[in-house]
Amino acid sequence: MKTTLKLSDIRKQFHFNLQKNMYNGHLMDWKEYRYKHGYKLDFDVYLPSKGKNLQRPYCWTLEQKRELILSIIKGIDIQYFTIIIHEAEDKTKTYKVIDGKQRLSTMIDFLNDKFTIILNEDEYLYSELPDYNLNNLDDIRNNIKYEIDHFNIHFNQTYEYYDDMISDDDKIAWFEQINFAGTPQDIEHLNNLKS
Repeated sequence: MKTTLKLSDIRKQFHFNLQKNMYNGHLMDWKEYRYKHGYKLDFDVYLPSKGKNLQRPYCWTLEQKRELILSIIKGIDIQYFTIIIHEAEDKTKTYKVIDGKQRLSTMIDFLNDKFTIILNEDEYLYSELPDYNLNNLDDIRNNIKYEIDHFNIHFNQTYEYYDDMISDDDKIAWFEQINFAGTPQDIEHLNNLKS
């Protein structure tokens, strides 16, 4: 005889509140505004109790990076990023990236001319794409740089404070739920985190 199942038997319960699909500005805001006003991005998320980083090293190829930027240009939906917004005692904020390191770093790297994309068989750095005039609606409707600049950044997020930290075990469990439920990732990386 089968037992009666409850959602709590299947769904991992975390010790923090999760906010889903939170809008956090356009991509260009992350290049120009966020860094200038002291916001930091932590792409590795160090786990003190494990002595290692949560995230694996950067591993995307140039082709994967180009495909992501082309997806933005084509208007293809991109999975939300998952972060912990850590507020330090001095009120500075660090966005700890739990999921989306490869994607978010790729987007910011492209804005900073660290790689090119190929459009109509020609290579372009971000800075070489045609500029746009915000006062000309026809100009912005058909402008590649505008489309990239105004890509909406959405996070599934939670907050952590210097005096109320999220445990390393909860961070690993959250990471595991996101990355190993339906989307195969490097199982060795997960086993390494748990060791």
